[in-house]
Amino acid sequence: MVAILVLAIAPIVGWALGRASLALTGVDLPSRPLALGAIIVTAICLFASTQPLAISLGLGWCLLMLAAIDLKVMRLPDIFTLPLALAGLGFAVWRGDQPIDHLVGLVVGFVAFASLDRIYIRLRGRSGLGLGDAKLFCAGGAWLGWRLLPAVLLLACAVGLAWIAVRIMVKGLASARRPIAFGAPLCLAIFLIWSRPL
Repeated sequence: MVAILVLAIAPIVGWALGRASLALTGVDLPSRPLALGAIIVTAICLFASTQPLAISLGLGWCLLMLAAIDLKVMRLPDIFTLPLALAGLGFAVWRGDQPIDHLVGLVVGFVAFASLDRIYIRLRGRSGLGLGDAKLFCAGGAWLGWRLLPAVLLLACAVGLAWIAVRIMVKGLASARRPIAFGAPLCLAIFLIWSRPL
């Protein structure tokens, strides 16, 4: 009964995420894809995740909104990524995990991506990863701890490469030069690794 009720409110959550995005960032997100995404996230939280339901739903819905914003405007707003990182640290303390693992994950996540971006700028003269991606990766480290960051990066890269491969097949080789919104695969990777069975 609880599962049916939670699934029933998922489309309303999708609509609310779109309104929150518009109010806080000025980015107007389409309602139908958000509603569908909220239903999928909710179903994973209900039936596949071993993590606490309310926490998983909050994390999953926030990551869904961040992915949708990045897909639309290629930007990950600080107003969502920074509180998400702090919430991950707070949850680790509340659950009684080793907070240092999550704090190290936060720092390493940011430093790793920010350093990669600096190297790319030196080599190519332009940014390859934005600081929004670095802040999102550091939020992933805060939620998951530093040991799972390589798995997050590997899964996100695999999704990103698959996305590029499909785009090449559909739109031709020239489309490979266009950047992708890497925050979306990163959000998916963080959520799936968070939800994995222990």
